[in-house]
Amino acid sequence: MTVETAVGPDELATWDDVLTGPASTPGWGLLLDRDSHEPMYQQLYTQLRDLIVVRRQFAPGTRLPASRTLADELGISRNTVLLAYQRLREDNCIDGAPGAGTIVLAPPRGQAAPPSPARCDALSDRARAAIANGPGHLIDRSACNRPFAVGMPPLDVFPSALWGRLTANRLRKPPVRLLSDCETLGFAPLREAIAAYLGLMRGVRCRAEQIVVTRGAENALDLVVRSLLEPGDPVWLEEPGTIEARAVATWHGQRIHPVPIDEEGLVVSAGPDARMAIVSPTRQLPLGTAMSARRRRELLEWANRNNSWIVELDTEAPFLSPDAPPPLQTQDTNGQVIYAGTFRNLLFPEVRAGYCVLPESLVDPISAVLWQSGSGVSALIQHVLADFINYQYFPRYLRRVRDVSASRRETLLTALRGESADWLTLREDKSGGSFLACLTDHPVDENTLADRAGPASLSLHSIDRYYAGQRDLSGVVLGYAAVGEPAIAPAVRRLMKVLG
Repeated sequence: MTVETAVGPDELATWDDVLTGPASTPGWGLLLDRDSHEPMYQQLYTQLRDLIVVRRQFAPGTRLPASRTLADELGISRNTVLLAYQRLREDNCIDGAPGAGTIVLAPPRGQAAPPSPARCDALSDRARAAIANGPGHLIDRSACNRPFAVGMPPLDVFPSALWGRLTANRLRKPPVRLLSDCETLGFAPLREAIAAYLGLMRGVRCRAEQIVVTRGAENALDLVVRSLLEPGDPVWLEEPGTIEARAVATWHGQRIHPVPIDEEGLVVSAGPDARMAIVSPTRQLPLGTAMSARRRRELLEWANRNNSWIVELDTEAPFLSPDAPPPLQTQDTNGQVIYAGTFRNLLFPEVRAGYCVLPESLVDPISAVLWQSGSGVSALIQHVLADFINYQYFPRYLRRVRDVSASRRETLLTALRGESADWLTLREDKSGGSFLACLTDHPVDENTLADRAGPASLSLHSIDRYYAGQRDLSGVVLGYAAVGEPAIAPAVRRLMKVLG
């Protein structure tokens, strides 16, 4: 951990005071934690903004140190300082260009200050565990529109004009239930549309009555865990596997058992007794592994033998080729598989809608849970989404999303092969998808990767962030569905510099 302390006795400090003041003055310093999951440029930006906007420690016109000088003082890379300065410039906190001097600006009148860091000692043990294991501290939301962000849909092919017309139509003469609320499990016409959509796209066998409208796959998982498990119940998670599943299980106090993934998928024989297994059999994040037919049988037999539940996350469904393996739910004869998905990566992130297909035996119990908490999906979104799925254009849109993503995947693979990097191994498969795992023969640290990715205008996450325990593989996960083909090759060249 590197700590630099700034002082300001009874008046506004100058930057010479900041960099040379006595370390004994508490509360006025720049503190960069190298062990934190938060990127260092973000730490630096947050603390500088706090000094300028909240504490008003520096008068307008105060000159900031040169990026190279501040980097040397703090023992960090110059790019880290440049990225923090860029963020401050975007917030109108500072002015000036690199090499020409940078000065502090007067905060605009009425500008809202960011909240001060929360007191960690005021949090519950459950909240502390969720923060330590959850994805929030690892995700820079501002990076979601950069190349290789995972989970982003191809927004450039989304028919926003059609969505706008459907929304306007619903608002022109809104029915009473649109202005009040939807049914407990969700808007009935939407549930019917989802049942037809899943049957057409993935062969899922279900009736509309089995479907719950949720805020997404993570929310569906949250609903299932709090409905079926007690705190302390053991749960299987894929290792490596989705961070969201780990965050939900941690929040509810489950005992997490990471079960390894090999070339056939989840190693069922390696898992201890558990009440639930959370898996992605068709295409697993981050490695893209598809569970073999043998492992699928083993997993279903395990659930039946132990009277356990299987939650199947099928978030890659819109991007899969027609010959991709079917959902595990289609092979379930004992009503023990709960199938969950999302519209976030098919439409746009802020739609915040997904679905959960329940076995018949769970419909009434989970209805009772939802009656108290609700699905949280706005009635307007549910009505418009039902119209969108039922619209004649929808099947063509599904094909368009899949074809565009497949083309971008091939462009990405071609660009990566063209780099001839013998230290890079691509995890290719034939089932399609929206992301690609690239393994390296040298460690790729998440914090270092984030520091380097920002200045390169990339959104990158290392494979090690998907591990709960010992890291066996190293590399990066590249989301490509949202990256236009002309931008892929230049982004790959920048990627090689970041990883090299």
